Amino acid sequence: TALWTIKGNSDDRFDKYIVVSFSNATIVLSIGDTVEEVTTTGFLLTARTLAVALLDDNTILQVHPGGVRHIKAGNKVVEWKTPGQRPVSRAIVNSRQAVLAVDKAAKGGGLATELIYFELDAAGQLSEESSLELDTDITDLDMGEAPAGRTTFPFCAIGQVDDTVTVLSLDRSDLLQHRAVMQLTARPDSLKFVDLSDTAGGTGDGALSLNIGLQSGVLVRVAVDSVSGRWRRL
Repeated sequence: TALWTIKGNSDDRFDKYIVVSFSNATIVLSIGDTVEEVTTTGFLLTARTLAVALLDDNTILQVHPGGVRHIKAGNKVVEWKTPGQRPVSRAIVNSRQAVLAVDKAAKGGGLATELIYFELDAAGQLSEESSLELDTDITDLDMGEAPAGRTTFPFCAIGQVDDTVTVLSLDRSDLLQHRAVMQLTARPDSLKFVDLSDTAGGTGDGALSLNIGLQSGVLVRVAVDSVSGRWRRL
C-alpha cells in the first residue's frame, strides 16, 4: 500500500485529495469537512498507482503499470501507454518531470529496464523527451524538485541489482547520459536526493546529498555536485 496527498491547485493552502494505492486498485479520497471517496476525478481506479503529482499548470499526473494518465481541467484525460504493453515497474515524478522504469526482457533471459523521460512543455503537454535502455533491472530511482532559478531538476539517480548507483543527467544537452557511478557493498533499495542548502547549517550553494539505503541495512550518504552531477566530499 502507498499513499500520497495532493493539492487541487498550487495556490491552495491545504491538500484536496488523498490517493491510496493497493496492489491492483487505487482509491481517491476528497478532503473537506469530511473525507469521502470520489470516483469522478479522472484517476484510473482499476490499477495500482506508482506515482502521482500536481504539475506546475495545476493538472495532475498519475503513473500506473500500464502507462501515464495526464488529468487536465474538467477531468479531461490524456493517456500514454507503454510500448508493447510492457509494465512500468517504478516511477518518480515532480511538478514538471517524470522518469519511468519499464520492464523488458534481457538478452539471454532475465529482466532489463528501459528508462523513459517526460517533461511538461510550454503548451502544457507532457512530452516524451528521451529513453535509455539498461541491461540490468533497477531497484529504485529518485529525482528532486527543481531548485531555485531552474524549471527542472538536473539529475536522476538509479539503483541497480549489480550493487551500483548511477547519476543520470536530465539536462537537455545530454539527456539520460551517465554523470557518475558508485559501486556499493550491497544492493541499493532506496534513494533520496536532499538539498543541503535547505537543512540546518546548509552551505547555501545548492549542494545536493544523495541518501542511499542498502539491503544490508546500512545508510550511505554522498554529496553530488549540483552542476556536474559527480560525487564530491561532504
